[in-house]
Amino acid sequence: MTHYKNAWFAAVLSLVVAGAVAQADSMPKPDPAKPSGSGGPQAAAVAWDEFRERCAQPEKFDVQRAPQNIRVQCTDTRMNWIAAPASALTLPCERRVGGAVFSDKFYVANSERDFEVSAKAGSCHRFQEVEETIAVERPVSCDEVLGVKGDVHDWCSSVLEGVRMSNPKAIERRDTNRVFDTCADAKIRVVEARR
Repeated sequence: MTHYKNAWFAAVLSLVVAGAVAQADSMPKPDPAKPSGSGGPQAAAVAWDEFRERCAQPEKFDVQRAPQNIRVQCTDTRMNWIAAPASALTLPCERRVGGAVFSDKFYVANSERDFEVSAKAGSCHRFQEVEETIAVERPVSCDEVLGVKGDVHDWCSSVLEGVRMSNPKAIERRDTNRVFDTCADAKIRVVEARR
């Protein structure tokens, strides 16, 4: 009898697991283009102009009411160069001494000889590239959406620039491992004088 109970329990458990797997497969997959928490399963993707129109004249559309619980997410990513510690550079120096002797009947022609002289230490500017990111999210109303000049990118640009100026700590910085070193191409060149 115990054997039949265990077999019956295993069969029921298999059906429950199979049903759960089938339900999970039938559920909609998350849309990578849709930000997290972007309005739930009933939210549909629309263009910016249509979103504004739905705020202005909701009666013209299928839902018949203006969008609610509106949130704007803005992200600004910039690649920027910041000063890094300078690189050391050795600048070769030369010393050449020339001499000639003259008298009323004889002369020693001018000749030159090199003398040893210490090199000069110099430095080169170095810069490292950083990725700077600011991300903000804030609730807005349909009236604010309708008051926007331009598109959502223009709006976000203005908002993010304000955050950048007022709260520099909001900027997240990440080193890109790219360096611009002016010593890397340190060659002595002849430059024509400007006239």
